Amino acid sequence: MIEGRLAHERLIGEFVLLREATLAVAVLGLGFGLLALAWREVRRRSLVVEAFDVPPALEAEGWSGSVVARRLHDQLAFIRDHAVTSAEKRALRQTGIGSDISIPGARVSLNSVFAYLRAMLGRDTFVAGELTGAAEALSVTVRVRDRGRASFAGPAAALDALLLAAGEHIFLETQPYVLAVYRRSRGDDAGAIAALRPLVTGPDARAAALALNLWGEILLQSGDFAGGIARHQAAVQRCPIDQAASAGLMIALASSGQWDAAREVVRAYAARRWRSATAHGLHGQILVYALDIAGAETAGRRCLRRDRRDVSGALSLGFAGVLRHDYAAARRHADRVLDGRRFRFTEQTLPGVMTLLSWTLTCLRDYAAARDYADHMCATRPDHNGGWVRLGHLLLLSGDAAGAIVPLRRATRSGVRSMGATALLARALWQAEGAAAALGYIHEALARNPHDPPLYVVRSDVLAVVGEHKAALEAARHAAASAPSWADGHEAWGRALLAAGDSAGACSRFEQAARLAPRWAAPYLGWGDCLAARGRAADAAAQYARAITCDPLWAAPHAHWGALLERTGDAAGAKAKQVRAASLDPEDPAAPGRHARRRADK
Repeated sequence: MIEGRLAHERLIGEFVLLREATLAVAVLGLGFGLLALAWREVRRRSLVVEAFDVPPALEAEGWSGSVVARRLHDQLAFIRDHAVTSAEKRALRQTGIGSDISIPGARVSLNSVFAYLRAMLGRDTFVAGELTGAAEALSVTVRVRDRGRASFAGPAAALDALLLAAGEHIFLETQPYVLAVYRRSRGDDAGAIAALRPLVTGPDARAAALALNLWGEILLQSGDFAGGIARHQAAVQRCPIDQAASAGLMIALASSGQWDAAREVVRAYAARRWRSATAHGLHGQILVYALDIAGAETAGRRCLRRDRRDVSGALSLGFAGVLRHDYAAARRHADRVLDGRRFRFTEQTLPGVMTLLSWTLTCLRDYAAARDYADHMCATRPDHNGGWVRLGHLLLLSGDAAGAIVPLRRATRSGVRSMGATALLARALWQAEGAAAALGYIHEALARNPHDPPLYVVRSDVLAVVGEHKAALEAARHAAASAPSWADGHEAWGRALLAAGDSAGACSRFEQAARLAPRWAAPYLGWGDCLAARGRAADAAAQYARAITCDPLWAAPHAHWGALLERTGDAAGAKAKQVRAASLDPEDPAAPGRHARRRADK
């Protein structure tokens, strides 16, 4: 009994110790949490708008100093909120550029204590000013402490416009990056670049890299590839450890088609951060732009092995599936991406998710669902050209080539993330306006960016149709050499050889294309045409059958098989194939207009 009582007392003692230890851990956790909150709040930068000096005559009309300060505060908040996305807020917090906007108050609270500490530490920037003149001609003067003053004049009815101009001046003096983003969102690229210059030449390396990144994006979207890439390279030089700087340079190089240079940058970046899932996911997406399908799949798998919820890995695998024409695999990855419980989404990755879904659904011929995603992207992210590319693609598939030109031109205004847009626009021009218009556009586009394999494929197709076989072969060889793992380049080479009369050489190219994309119908169709041209009717029919197995909804294999049967004397079989072809889709979603166009270009 005594032993039992001792054991009971020991158990009670251990329970008390456990309770006290748990309480101590909780108190320590709360203390550390409060310290972290205080540290974060004290380090935050704020713009503090003080009450304006207003003469008695204007005060009598209702223009008190606090009222003017509050209206200026509203304009500052308008600029900030219209400029900065959540992704940019994270970048600004990392560089210390971002800040809050406040008006001093009399209430005592935890926030007021933090504000007092920030003021004591010099983290706050105080803005003062004065309102002078009469109602017909007001003058607003703002002073940013230790940074000079500026005045803006106008009628009382334009007071908000005057305060907005004053707000831009305040941001130029205190947070030029925010002002640059705001001006860019309003279409004022020159004003945005002017706001970025002080950061580029300033002492803060991370802030300079951020500014150079934005400057590079602006130049790329204006079509200045050389200038944009130079700014991104300067960003990496200013801050080699900054992830955004390396990512910006990779995207700039890949968007301009400089695959080798992009690969070198991405290899160096992934080597520095080989444990990072994001590094491998970014690597995969860059390789998608480079049309290195096998490399993109490898990088995507490495990303997901390190972080199963990193959506960039799934996107790499999904886009690689589309490029390999393995639409079932692409759809599986798209469906996985849609499951919000499995992946993390951000404002930066969401357009890629929507583009993958729309592109996959287009290739699977679910045009209505694909159009829903494209329309949603155009409405919600008009600044991202993925939606405009997909909309133009769908219009081209529907036979509205003239209508497709409008969204595709909008997409090709930007050099960033416009993979395939130039090629689709060239095909739309070919169908709507003829070969001369298409070749003229292709010449201009390649002068701006000579590294665009899909555009060389279209150039080869157009030149082959108009009878310029030597130039067509040169363009197709260039496309295949630029992207060896991309089946479309080899297929274009095969079409050019067949048009030039080299059916044996064409067979080898179509065979290579089929090896790279075994689930794509087009290489088997071309292979069948080569065999038919060589008089091997049975072998040609077998390839047409394989094309139909890959894409049962495409009319072209049935039509070509019907023509073969007609030439070999099987009238009944030919008629059956032609009837079947008439009931199917005349277009190949992977390349609308490639096989179904018959203009007076010959």
